[in-house]
Amino acid sequence: PNDDMFARLLDLHRHGGPDSLQVTRTFNGVQHWMRSSGVRLDDDLAVTFSDITQQRSTEEAVRHSEAQFRILANTAPVLIWMTDAAGRPTWLNQTWVEFTGRQVEDALRMQLGDLVHPDDQAQRRATAREFMAARLPFRSQYRTKNKEGAWRWLDESAAPRQDHNGVYAGYVGACSDITEIVEARRELELRVA
Repeated sequence: PNDDMFARLLDLHRHGGPDSLQVTRTFNGVQHWMRSSGVRLDDDLAVTFSDITQQRSTEEAVRHSEAQFRILANTAPVLIWMTDAAGRPTWLNQTWVEFTGRQVEDALRMQLGDLVHPDDQAQRRATAREFMAARLPFRSQYRTKNKEGAWRWLDESAAPRQDHNGVYAGYVGACSDITEIVEARRELELRVA
């Protein structure tokens, strides 16, 4: 043991512990992460070492994957949201925040349909309620207010999501601003009529 480990064991012997820490050790030229746990037993010490290299590697891969997802989701030109199993929003991407002008903390206290135009709210809520109850993907179109206070048409696609155990965990959805398409279609209909 190095000086730090010796000081740790002395402290453990004096005060009893338990303690637990992660340390690196090199075996045959390969660095390993070890979890060392210790406790005093009467006048002796019991210290265990567990190789957690694979666990640390897996955790780092998950952190990297989450970081990559956030970069992708936050730079996507669509509004992306996630809910928990009860339908409460749990995550919104940066595009959603910029589009609505709402702070994330405030937005997470709302229902996702709260910003929907009053004329579209009943239909949007009924569609979401029906499909979410059956845990099926759904699509809807409605108007919502942007940060400038203008009503914009959104095309929303949503699907149920599962946690790492395959248990229903809520919904994930994406909304595209289709205002120009809706307005162009209406203008064309007026010209044809």
